[in-house]
Amino acid sequence: MCSLHSQGKRTCTGSDQIQTAYITIKKSVYDELKRFKKENESFSELLDRLVKSQSKKDLIRSLRGSIEFEDKNDLLADLKKKRWEKGN
Repeated sequence: MCSLHSQGKRTCTGSDQIQTAYITIKKSVYDELKRFKKENESFSELLDRLVKSQSKKDLIRSLRGSIEFEDKNDLLADLKKKRWEKGN
């Protein structure tokens, strides 16, 4: 189970360990997500619900243009490498 906190900190609990990851989102995005969140729902549960409510293809299309990459070429090279490694 994971929770996303207002500062973008994500805490996950497992059987023997706690995993934490940090994400950065704009305040306006946080406010928008907060409006969609149900009363007793964590941000992780909200994001899980939103992701599962669409096909992966539609989700990627809906995110297009809303994510900025520092170095798009490095990202694409890394993705190509990982796909090659996965295929071999």
